Amino acid sequence: MTNGWIDIKNTDMMLIMGGNPAENHPCGFKWAIEAKKTRNAKMIVVDPRYTRTASTSDLFLQIRAGADIAFLGGMINYVIENNRIAKDYLLNYTSASLIVHDGFKLPEDGFYSGFDPTTQTYDRTTWNYDEGGDMSKAPAAVSHGQARKPAADASKPPFPIPLMPEKVAYDLTLQHPRCVFQILRRHFSRYTPELVEETCGIPQALFHRLAETLCSNSGRDRTTLRSALKLLSEAGYDLDGTVLRQRSTKAPFTFEILATTRDQERIALAYMRDLKRAGIEVSVRAVDAVQFDQRRLGFEFDMIQNRWDQSLSPGNEQSFYWGSEAADHQGTRNYMGAKDPAIDALIAAILEARGHADFVSAVRALDRALMSGFYAIPLFNAREQWIARRNVIERPLATALTGYLPETWWQKPDPRPK
Repeated sequence: MTNGWIDIKNTDMMLIMGGNPAENHPCGFKWAIEAKKTRNAKMIVVDPRYTRTASTSDLFLQIRAGADIAFLGGMINYVIENNRIAKDYLLNYTSASLIVHDGFKLPEDGFYSGFDPTTQTYDRTTWNYDEGGDMSKAPAAVSHGQARKPAADASKPPFPIPLMPEKVAYDLTLQHPRCVFQILRRHFSRYTPELVEETCGIPQALFHRLAETLCSNSGRDRTTLRSALKLLSEAGYDLDGTVLRQRSTKAPFTFEILATTRDQERIALAYMRDLKRAGIEVSVRAVDAVQFDQRRLGFEFDMIQNRWDQSLSPGNEQSFYWGSEAADHQGTRNYMGAKDPAIDALIAAILEARGHADFVSAVRALDRALMSGFYAIPLFNAREQWIARRNVIERPLATALTGYLPETWWQKPDPRPK
């Protein structure tokens, strides 16, 4: 563990091996329980014993003592072979794309290349990286240079550490057979689910369940991304490399977000970064308030941020917000152009309701229809309102459903005699 205990409260997935923090670190383990309660975080425990930590887990796997390496090797093999890797992270923060010297050999016989049985030491020259720069499109069979050797005599033990090439060869596609990623893939290919079951005593079905649970809840929110790409595919869009294109026309999926304040711009830029992961190209245009209102009222935009203020007794304004007739009239607030007979019928039901129960049912049904139709994308829900006040100011014990009302506050009388 490389971070503090408190940070565990922010996790979505916990894999606990070789420890029993519920009993050995109870003060720290409370943050794991906090993550389960507040974030619905998943906890997987792998241990030879059924511990108190295991009793709080979502999934427990009983492993044979001393079989951890085979288990972790199986996890690495599963992630690679099922393409559950975090490719952006591998390319930008690891050596996965670097190409190793063509003389390097994995320890199929128990020894890496360069082993000297006489001195029981390694000559690590072949362990170095190749030279050649970007080899993403170069033939894999061609050798592109030799690693530089240090100035000292490298022909005798103890062998000095070879120097890095001036221009290290790399392959951003991770397909070159001598790139670190492919070497890692070959090395861990032996750790199949069958070997994990034989060595660790964990049934293959249970191991698959563990691996899929771990992959689905780790790293970036890849589960949501996969679901989004599936829905986009059903709508006729396919991911072409890093660009999402319309299947029939091959046109890229692009649109513009209109913003008028710094807060809107910051939210739009964050949304733009997330959509880029799905291959959607978004541009953010910041305009002044006058131009924003003109384009909003005239429906001259692809996407905007808006807030529809609601009363505690919804009525005629709902037609102005969501009604089919309002979609064709500039100046209304049906900015998304909703034309849905079901929405029109629910608005009519709200206006025609004569009892409280019928009214509440119609309002809730309208809310569900608007959410399920994806006419708007909710950004946040502020459950609390914070405001600073002097300690001589009092307020009612009960807060109005519409939020705090400063006009109902008062100043405490001065207790000191005048």
